[in-house]
Amino acid sequence: MLVINKDTEYALLLIGHLADQDKFSSITDIVQKTRMPKRYLARIATELASSEILDSKEGVNGGFKLKRALSRISLYDVLSIFNKELEVVSCESHKYDCKFKDLCKHKGFFMIKFAGRMKRFLQTTYLDKVYR
Repeated sequence: MLVINKDTEYALLLIGHLADQDKFSSITDIVQKTRMPKRYLARIATELASSEILDSKEGVNGGFKLKRALSRISLYDVLSIFNKELEVVSCESHKYDCKFKDLCKHKGFFMIKFAGRMKRFLQTTYLDKVYR
């Protein structure tokens, strides 16, 4: 089910912080300004860099910065990295065995219409609108 987990929350906080920076920021600098846990933040930043949302650079002047403008990063881009289950209802999951599947008359609405609209909403909502 779609729940914004702690990893996603930290990722959004990190992206929001880096949006105000025009150069690479080291993890140490980010931790000093945000008070986020260093090892946890480093893992989140590395995952965002692997997913082409952040750019990373090693060395004295290294660190992380946004690879794309906020107007080119959707909520879906971030959520899909850290939320492996983006289903809106439990029955969308292949792991879920519903005991009411023979009686259910609303599954089609939630699985097709509602879930499709939610996914499109997340795919077309860009972070420049989120961080206003």
